[in-house]
Amino acid sequence: MVVPNAQRAAEIVQALRRSSPRIIIDPSPLVIPGWSQDDYRALWATVIERYVDTVVCVDGWQYSNGCVYEHLVAIRSGATVRCENGSPLKRREGIRLIRRAVAKMRRLAVPTQILENVLASLVVGDADDA
Repeated sequence: MVVPNAQRAAEIVQALRRSSPRIIIDPSPLVIPGWSQDDYRALWATVIERYVDTVVCVDGWQYSNGCVYEHLVAIRSGATVRCENGSPLKRREGIRLIRRAVAKMRRLAVPTQILENVLASLVVGDADDA
């Protein structure tokens, strides 16, 4: 599943680069031998917090532990979050999508702990915004 996702992300990144003068960062091709998913999450969280003002979530992002975590970091850091079609992706819509992904993944017996942890953080933040 990683290869098709990376290919799709690369296509979207190329389209964004053709249509925008801004710097576009694609995290998907970065592979560092010996790194865990926690290492990647920590790296991209720092990049988002320090340097990113807009995060684009590729369709299906809500099924990826890394993408869901990056969504949370973007929301917390105040970055603009957009769907791949360019429309805004607000916290509540993200919560709805992640909830649906968790339910589907549970039915398929796929681990959901990271998604559930992120969801809990988003829900707490959503209550703070109310």
